[in-house]
Amino acid sequence: MAVEPRASRLPAAWSRASRAAQRAAFAVGLVAFAGSLATGLVHALLSSGSLPGILLPPHRQGDASLGQRDYARAEAEFGAAFAIDPSDTYSLHRLAETFDRAGDGATAFAAYEDWLGAEAVVGRAQPRDLALAHNRMGELAEGQGRLIQAVEHFENALALHPDLPAALAGLERVRGRPTEEEQAP
Repeated sequence: MAVEPRASRLPAAWSRASRAAQRAAFAVGLVAFAGSLATGLVHALLSSGSLPGILLPPHRQGDASLGQRDYARAEAEFGAAFAIDPSDTYSLHRLAETFDRAGDGATAFAAYEDWLGAEAVVGRAQPRDLALAHNRMGELAEGQGRLIQAVEHFENALALHPDLPAALAGLERVRGRPTEEEQAP
């Protein structure tokens, strides 16, 4: 029986190792491609608001619903986000905006008040955001005929952001009208 020299077996072993390495490299490349494809898909779905609700936190679901003008769903989602984390003033602010956009001025006014109260404790909001909330509250109060309250909110808005055009216009508009006390018989 003839024994093959060991040197002649090396190329066969090398080619088996090479094929295994090629398969492993292909598998790694396939996994990397699938991972990047999945990541890209998740990012695309997140930006479009189409990702299933279980994968998004409630405040992101609320943003998507508000963008789609589904006010009842947005209200539920922002409310859930705030219930989960009472320090989540973003959700409370967006809840006020939801009521406002849905046309529920009285509830929106109360929600803006709650948000401003929470922000006084937490202190995360920018002065411009606070000024815009006060301005919107001034507009809501004006629409309900509560002119003294409207003036207070327009003035608060201007104290936070002195050149806010909407607050300047609102204050001018309201100051030219008779107050509730002046209208009383």
